[in-house]
Amino acid sequence: MKKAKTQPAATTAAGKIRYEGAEAAPWELHDASVAYVVDQVRSGLPVTAFTGVQARLGVNQTAFTRLTGISPRTLMRRRTTHSGRLTPAESAPVMRYALLYKRAVEVFGTAEQAEAWLKKPRPALGGCTPLDYASTEFGAREVEELLGRLEQGVFS
Repeated sequence: MKKAKTQPAATTAAGKIRYEGAEAAPWELHDASVAYVVDQVRSGLPVTAFTGVQARLGVNQTAFTRLTGISPRTLMRRRTTHSGRLTPAESAPVMRYALLYKRAVEVFGTAEQAEAWLKKPRPALGGCTPLDYASTEFGAREVEELLGRLEQGVFS
């Protein structure tokens, strides 16, 4: 599967990546406070964040629109209206997947291992893949807890 490449808009003098009005792309939020994440979601993420997270997860647009609940038609409209931004309600699931991806990379050490883990069915999640299970906020919390248990060496 070919992955789409996304590039940040520019780099600040401090070396932080600026991503269309944000300090960093959602998957690059290393020490972001909850307040910062909430502010980004409330402001609406750029549509390019959707495609960036989609590419990092290694899923196609159809799969990611299904996971986030954002229809392809809505996504197309957002690209041409709303200054190229998602609404806060649309931004929340995109941010949820970005942070989940970031957490998986922290646990597994590489993007490739994180992506593979997120796509494989897990018995601890009733045989669902972590990506599918995380399609709701409650499911995402369970996936995060599973990652925490794996990080601590607890068999799950």
